[in-house]
Amino acid sequence: MAFCIRYPLVEYNLPVAAHIDERGSVGILRELRFTSLNPRFFSYPMLYFYTLGGILRFVPFEETLYFGRFLNLLIAMTLSLATWLLAHQITRSHLAAFIAAALTLFSPILVYNASYISVDTLFVTLTLFALWGWTRFFDAPNGKRWLAAAVVTGLAVSTKYNAVLLIPAVIVVELFWGDRIKWRRETIPTNWWSGLLVLAGAALLLVNLIPLDFFLEIVRSEAAVNSGVDSADSHFIQSTLQKLNLAAILLLTGGVVSRITILETFAGQLLYPLRRWRIYWLIFVVGIVFLLVNPFALFEWRIFVRDFGLELKKNALTGEAPVWRHYIVWWWEWESITVIVLAIVGAWAGWQKRRRSTVLFFIYLLLMLFMIGTATRGFVRYLSPVVPIFALFAGVGAAWLWQRQRVILIVLLLLCSAELVPKITTQVQRAYKTDYMHEGFIVAKGLQPNTVFAAGFTPIQELRHAGFAYHHLSDEALQTGSFLVDWQEGDLLLVDAEKLGLMGGDFRPIWSSTEQLGLYLLTRDEN
Repeated sequence: MAFCIRYPLVEYNLPVAAHIDERGSVGILRELRFTSLNPRFFSYPMLYFYTLGGILRFVPFEETLYFGRFLNLLIAMTLSLATWLLAHQITRSHLAAFIAAALTLFSPILVYNASYISVDTLFVTLTLFALWGWTRFFDAPNGKRWLAAAVVTGLAVSTKYNAVLLIPAVIVVELFWGDRIKWRRETIPTNWWSGLLVLAGAALLLVNLIPLDFFLEIVRSEAAVNSGVDSADSHFIQSTLQKLNLAAILLLTGGVVSRITILETFAGQLLYPLRRWRIYWLIFVVGIVFLLVNPFALFEWRIFVRDFGLELKKNALTGEAPVWRHYIVWWWEWESITVIVLAIVGAWAGWQKRRRSTVLFFIYLLLMLFMIGTATRGFVRYLSPVVPIFALFAGVGAAWLWQRQRVILIVLLLLCSAELVPKITTQVQRAYKTDYMHEGFIVAKGLQPNTVFAAGFTPIQELRHAGFAYHHLSDEALQTGSFLVDWQEGDLLLVDAEKLGLMGGDFRPIWSSTEQLGLYLLTRDEN
């Protein structure tokens, strides 16, 4: 039923991308297919793009949008399976598993995010499978389950960096319950441990000896989006160095304290949990899986550092105030408040059982909410990894109420349906409309230009699929008009509204739209 309801969104707006990120994704897939497996792009890890690119190699590239979205829909169905398995693992209740899976399948946020090509759906799916793997391990520990969970965690991190929050969540559970799990070579010897802390702290301090210009050069080099260096870059680098220095001081202090005889007993109690081998094997396995999937992050380390830092800088410097209030409003507008009520009941019921997995879910959820809430920019899709956790707790709450207050449960489920049905209907209705970018593409294609010059978020990839030569203009080229050297009669310039103020040269509009950013088609005024 969910598949049939969501399928029309696969064909939405074809042959034009439905989202800015989707247009970028198609560009990455094109480079992987026709240029090189080295993406020279690391704002996202590459597992999703390598997987999609490998499968789509067997279809014409012009069909990338359709088949890519179709595969995304299949991944979304798999996400519901992961939610079902996780809910059943912790409750052994088919009702809890069914409700958790249904809330995941019919979440308006997840319906929207899975309707275009982006990494979020696979990231959330692998995260849920990783949580399921860790739940199985903590319920019945053995080496095979631990390794499977660690590998899937590595695959999740290889899809989106945010999945790294799984690691501290697992480590917290290890700190409180790890001594109950049998393991060969349980802890690191004190001598090794203290030496490791001191060496790590000293290594971080040595970073201060590297000239600031070196970091600025990394930021500057080969960056399509961040080709210049401004005060924000310097501020970001300095704040990052301060955090590294703080980490260095903590490591050195821990290493020294663990060797002071007078504090040996206290330090031993405090640091003993952190000496468990499993914690460091987890980091090692996740790192190995990440490098196996993203080997070019090692070979192209300068670009990797630049792109990774650029994403962090965007989140840190977009505004001044944290955006956590936006997520409350977005949940109200997009999702069901009744799901939150059921999730609170489920969280309370789960906590009463005092299971390690419940702590794992709580820590991961809190870390994710803290990360997205304290950032200075946010999008609805950032709620994607949170939605299945609330659905999971809602399923647990439903199972608890079914045993005690069935009438209340039925009323809550009816309220939930009343909230979700109109919002899902709104999402599905998008499938039968087109956006302003689609209209602009049709006009541009009908004009049959020799070359399309484009700036901003214009339908570049789509025009390229249609067989037109194109040039993607930088802000500098648009401002100086340097691209006009290659201009021929009949060529088109496509810009979005925010780029109009940068334009140099005499142009007249052929077509424009004021919807959203606004798309403008212009030709050179020879008069």
